[in-house]
Amino acid sequence: MASRIEHLEQLLQRLRRREHELSQLQAEQTDHTDTGEVDQLAAEISELESASRLLNMQIDECLKELGDAREDVLVREGELEDARNEVQNLRHELASLQAVQEAALGQNVQEAESWIQAHALADSTRLGEVLAVVPGWERAVETVLGHFLSALQVDN
Repeated sequence: MASRIEHLEQLLQRLRRREHELSQLQAEQTDHTDTGEVDQLAAEISELESASRLLNMQIDECLKELGDAREDVLVREGELEDARNEVQNLRHELASLQAVQEAALGQNVQEAESWIQAHALADSTRLGEVLAVVPGWERAVETVLGHFLSALQVDN
């Protein structure tokens, strides 16, 4: 959209320069006094006025497109800001859920963690990490297993 705005602004500048050139040509042509030349100049002036009207219409159209593009940019910037806020909220929620899960699995109890490391079980997974529960049965599994969800899975 920024590229489109820049393109339209450049077009607008070119059209204004052309209109200025046409105005200068028209002013120069009015200085001539020869009758044949006057008729020819009058025809050229008429053509230039038509071209000027056309250029003015194009300028108006470009200005309208530029305004529309700027409005679109503002809307999209608002949507981007909303999306960024949503991402930030989701990150905070994820961090909270991870902290709750770690606490539920007993991964932040210092005494237990030191015993687990002393017995070379630090690489063992927790039962709650490997369970796959059918949706809707999560609460039932949590109720039945209780604190055993934080149990270590070992070979023997």
